[in-house]
Amino acid sequence: MTQNRDITQQLQLLRVGYVPYSDSLESPGDRRRFGYYARKRGIKFEIADPDKKYDLVVLCARADIGVWSQYPDAKLVYDLIDSYLAIPRSSIKGQLRGLFKFLSGQSRYFSWTIGSQSAICARGRMRWYVPP
Repeated sequence: MTQNRDITQQLQLLRVGYVPYSDSLESPGDRRRFGYYARKRGIKFEIADPDKKYDLVVLCARADIGVWSQYPDAKLVYDLIDSYLAIPRSSIKGQLRGLFKFLSGQSRYFSWTIGSQSAICARGRMRWYVPP
């Protein structure tokens, strides 16, 4: 319990940006996921703008990864649902995700892949889906 309190206190000192599902923060993903967590723990955050400087940026699954992957000033946290990770890399859906995000306007830049240096899984069984 003390460790959780220490982490919360550290997060309260950071400038945190959040890229939400909706600007109003009223979509179910915003209300149930990071927005809920931050309010419950007293972590202040603002809707992230790539032209501003943050210590930490939390990205929802709809965030423009092309823009934020180039962001040099903060640690990035991708808040993804389990099923997003469960799609095999060999799946055509997984392989074409970047193309469709670009064509639909969800991403400003085209990329075949979305990568990260690390991942946090709430459920132990999901660690098998996350590449080392």
